[in-house]
Amino acid sequence: MEDLQMIKLTPEHAETVEGLLAPDVAEALKKGLHIVAYAAVYLDNIVGALAGSITEGEFEIESLYVDPDFRRKGVGRAMLDKLSELLEDTRYPVTAEYTEADKDSRGSDSFFRALDFSEDENAYPRYLFAPLKDFHVRLKSAGSLYDDIQSFAEVPEKVLKNPEGYGGRDLPIPPRAFRDAEIDKEASFFALMDERLIACVISEIPGKDAILVHACGSDGPDMGEVLLLLSYAEERLRKRYSPETGVYMLVMDPESEKIIHRVLKDPETRSYRFVKEL
Repeated sequence: MEDLQMIKLTPEHAETVEGLLAPDVAEALKKGLHIVAYAAVYLDNIVGALAGSITEGEFEIESLYVDPDFRRKGVGRAMLDKLSELLEDTRYPVTAEYTEADKDSRGSDSFFRALDFSEDENAYPRYLFAPLKDFHVRLKSAGSLYDDIQSFAEVPEKVLKNPEGYGGRDLPIPPRAFRDAEIDKEASFFALMDERLIACVISEIPGKDAILVHACGSDGPDMGEVLLLLSYAEERLRKRYSPETGVYMLVMDPESEKIIHRVLKDPETRSYRFVKEL
């Protein structure tokens, strides 16, 4: 595509690409954190953007945007070609992951396959899905958990978006909870358990009758703690959502997958991970 230029994105560009890149990625760019980001510019207009970072010997595409009017015109391939140039000396593989819960996910699999990515079906992390009617926790919340429960509705908005130092502690809110979703502050909560802060984050997916459910801790809760969190969340979810509301839960490793299978009945895998060797 003639006249298409690639420019490196810096903190000064953060406001320009706001709404194009995932919120947590745009925030990382704004703070000048270690992230690789650039934009495809055509006639002084941004028609595409890509951002990611190197972790554990691979480059993960964390956010990718192509203007709807410029799709299937080579913008995506041009950005991937630029990325290949940047990574030429490292030879790191490029990975990309998305779930059906993500914004504009339709056609993402064909997009990556067209760019010579292959699907890694056994990789973590990935999302499991089931309707809320199939969300059930047999272990019920202990009284000690109720004592320290605090709703996200009591936390200032700026703290939720930048959860550092609330009450002298960092709120354990994963960036994935913000991507293309809105946190349900009334249903989400955190608690102090054995001097450790743990949280359950419920995020609504705009335009879909579906939610993301994340149970997390500042240093990783164990299976019992996760089940306690989810049992308390179950009570709140059934009061706020219909039995047919879709529930997406993130699986990080085989251990967490065991937990999710104890909560969701016959869940389906609803996320996809693609890999391209350079």
